[in-house]
Amino acid sequence: MRTEGEELRHRERTYMEACQHDSEMRIQSALAAYAQEIDSLKAVVELRNSELHDVRLRHLECKREVTSSSSFFYNTTLTIAKQQ
Repeated sequence: MRTEGEELRHRERTYMEACQHDSEMRIQSALAAYAQEIDSLKAVVELRNSELHDVRLRHLECKREVTSSSSFFYNTTLTIAKQQ
């Protein structure tokens, strides 16, 4: 049979192990939630980067069109002026 001191030490050890296990489970649960949040945020960043890339491409196309139109307008105006 266990003595009273051994019984108390056993109960203390059991309690500490239960607390340790509970703490570990809470930490794992919190980490899992953060991992899901990180994955979600990564997806949002990828989507925004893709949208930004598309906007930049459209901006470049517009600049080219404006430059091309301006050159055409300038050349046409110059030709008309020379004809007069």
